[in-house]
Amino acid sequence: MTTSPSSLPRPAIAIAAFNAERYLPKALETMLSQSLEAAEIAVCDDASTDHTPEILADFASSNAGIRVIRNEESMGGYGAMNRAVRETRADYVAVYHADDVYHPTILEQEVAYLEAHPAAGAVLTLDWFIDADGHEYDRVRLPRRLQDVTSFDARTLTEAMLRSKCTFLRTPSVMFRRSAFDAVGGFDQEQFGISADVDLWLRLSLEYEIGLLHEYLYGYRHHSRQWSDAYSKLRTTPELFFAVLDKHLSRPGVRALVTREALTLYRIWQVKDETERAANILLLGDHTKAVALVNSSFVRPLLRSSRKWTVLRILALRSLVRLAAAVGGGRTARAAVYMARFRRWLPRRLAAQSGTAAQTLAAEPTEDDGHKRPSARPRLTVFLDPFSTHFYGDGIFDPAAKVNRDNFLSPWHHLHDRFRERGVEIHTADYLVDRTRRAEVNVYSSFGVLDHYRDLAKRPDVLLNAFYLFEVMVLAPEMYRAIPDLTQYFRSLYSWTDADHLAPFVSGPVTVKPFFMPMPRDTVIEPYWSRTDRNGIVLIAANKRAVVPQGELFTERLRAIRHFANHGGIHIWGRWWNERIMDLDEEFRDPVRRSYQGAAAEKYDVLSRYRFAVCYENMALRGWITEKIFDCFYAGTVPVYLGAPDITDHVSKDCFIDFEQFGTYDELSRFIDQLGPRELEAYREAGRDCLASEAFDPFKPKSFADRFIADIEAQLREHALEHVWP
Repeated sequence: MTTSPSSLPRPAIAIAAFNAERYLPKALETMLSQSLEAAEIAVCDDASTDHTPEILADFASSNAGIRVIRNEESMGGYGAMNRAVRETRADYVAVYHADDVYHPTILEQEVAYLEAHPAAGAVLTLDWFIDADGHEYDRVRLPRRLQDVTSFDARTLTEAMLRSKCTFLRTPSVMFRRSAFDAVGGFDQEQFGISADVDLWLRLSLEYEIGLLHEYLYGYRHHSRQWSDAYSKLRTTPELFFAVLDKHLSRPGVRALVTREALTLYRIWQVKDETERAANILLLGDHTKAVALVNSSFVRPLLRSSRKWTVLRILALRSLVRLAAAVGGGRTARAAVYMARFRRWLPRRLAAQSGTAAQTLAAEPTEDDGHKRPSARPRLTVFLDPFSTHFYGDGIFDPAAKVNRDNFLSPWHHLHDRFRERGVEIHTADYLVDRTRRAEVNVYSSFGVLDHYRDLAKRPDVLLNAFYLFEVMVLAPEMYRAIPDLTQYFRSLYSWTDADHLAPFVSGPVTVKPFFMPMPRDTVIEPYWSRTDRNGIVLIAANKRAVVPQGELFTERLRAIRHFANHGGIHIWGRWWNERIMDLDEEFRDPVRRSYQGAAAEKYDVLSRYRFAVCYENMALRGWITEKIFDCFYAGTVPVYLGAPDITDHVSKDCFIDFEQFGTYDELSRFIDQLGPRELEAYREAGRDCLASEAFDPFKPKSFADRFIADIEAQLREHALEHVWP
């Protein structure tokens, strides 16, 4: 696409530069040699410590169109890009990179496209790949489905990214319509890091089209010091692309835009990432964590997709990781995993490491020789069997873990920090079972897993401390059937209800101590709580079925969905509604189909869009008070509550709408409909006050950690082992 440059408006160029002395001169030369002259080139020097400032000063002295903006403290790549864009004044602004090279017509062609397509908010081009010395070695290849696509709307872009990830829109070539960039708010580096560009394309597509020129107009340089290079080497954290897409899919109406096949292919990408990270973790020496990650997701249902060979390769690598872990993760096993993962021989630096020591050596450098030697066996280690094996591999203590949605694991992070302050290690129980983290004295507690306590009780180095009944009996009846046996092995048995209310579910007498479910926060989330653009009613829950019918409230949730779906509408967010819809009674299927919105990437963000939430516990029984009602308080949504009959002993009745006070759903609907702004605000303020009240103290992470630690101290005293407690 070419147009006479003289007839086109002059755009601005925005560049972020950090320690770019090697490639910056060439990049600037290609930007200054454009067929369409830029109105200005704004370079944000992001606190460079090399000769970048001097190079920029030299260019600015001989080119009046170059303006240098200096950050005294680094804002990060996308933060610096945001600042550079906002410092410009042109109607069109190109965001280019300080280490890439640009075709002489890229500015002209991008401006011409935006002039010809007023609905477009941005346009990008294709790129060729160059190495550190500037030699081309490959070119981007568009997926077959996109070879004729010249513009993306929300539907086509989301579908393409689910199928192919972001392999076709690259930040270094983008030109924005300035008004579009301002409208969507720029790059969100704080939340999405290196994938902030993907997030921006998706947000932009909801309001504007995004153009793609099928011409190779810039050279994308790959070298060892660029931001993305370190990100890809034996990466053990989830790729941020998935956080971006999960957030996008939880936006209203987005999931309905894409095909079921695309969602399945996206799941394949996720499982592939998990499997490759598990292989990397094993190569770094922690085979227990590697197996935990492999076990955290299901793959076989994905074999129904069109990419069976991809799924089979994933299954093969997962099996190899398990096998390598089972034989101890030695050199030969790790070499096999490395070959399967990277198609080349295991590097010498990894071959020299083995077992848990390898992870220690890889993760803890010192000033001596670059490595820290494994310490002697600790005197005391605490082990915790979480409420699901999905949290193994210390996942329950990892803020970056996939399972830590909405930071709901913060009570466990607080517990971990409390032990770390005392110099005591705490790990998930899989490290005790496979003996990779044991100490002289090992204290074990379980929050629902029943698989290990009998075998661990036989070991002289293990003390069984406490068992917490962390799930409700309608979902985990086997846990309650095991109570007589548990009382014989554990020092303490904790329950959210008292012995009298447990009696119908337990054979024989039982003695329990009380505890409250620890909550992730003790204050509202201000950006969500303060949101004013709220409408309607929401239900956020997974589609589960009770194993035991006595007292279950799953069916009552379905009745609420049926009523509201037929009277003004309700939105359902959560897992397994589509997959298990045929398990529902026929009367509920159509209301669920009409109401389902998808999985919620951020629970509080979703809650904050609604005035009311159907907030029903899984079971109605004294003491069973979970995070559901408090989640509403965090987000400023008024809960319609059904569950614990003693709820007002802990939460003021002014904080919620009590469904028990209404005879029918019609009565409830009439009550909700007549509530005005003043009444709604009173509920919201009462919820905020509840979190700040003394009544909430038992639900705080500190209260939970205090009890947990006191139990261990008491047991060590009983066994005359005070000397192992720092």
